[in-house]
Amino acid sequence: MSDRDELLSRLQESRDELVSAIRGLPEDKLTAPLAGEWTAKDIMAHIASWDEFSASDLRRIGCGRIPCLAAFRETEVDDWNAFLMRPRRIFPLPQVQAEFEEGRAALVAALKDLPEALLARGTMVRNIVAVFANHEKDHARQVREWRQEHGV
Repeated sequence: MSDRDELLSRLQESRDELVSAIRGLPEDKLTAPLAGEWTAKDIMAHIASWDEFSASDLRRIGCGRIPCLAAFRETEVDDWNAFLMRPRRIFPLPQVQAEFEEGRAALVAALKDLPEALLARGTMVRNIVAVFANHEKDHARQVREWRQEHGV
């Protein structure tokens, strides 16, 4: 399996896990708090925002430029999330659902456009994909736990 195929597979696996956790939730449950103040709709918007943001960064990396994520510090994650989510909290559910799909499509397209050498172990691209896949799985776990706790 090529590095590209491995990364694409990892992204697809994490997406499938989140979609499976959300699938079947009625609209009123998609907008009910499940992780602190965040709803399933907010989680989808949050993931879409990071996919969209990272697709641009992968294109930067492909051009030999410094990505915005080079400035990311884990201690500042709440600030980044607040910035990325501020406009998306007002988006209606259909828009969030569309951007959830579109953001991932953009991320996958950007990943497919990168030269194979940028996808090897130890590269920033590989690290970005690993973090994002684990992040998406964490949110899938939150949704599953909430569903189990609430019998949904």
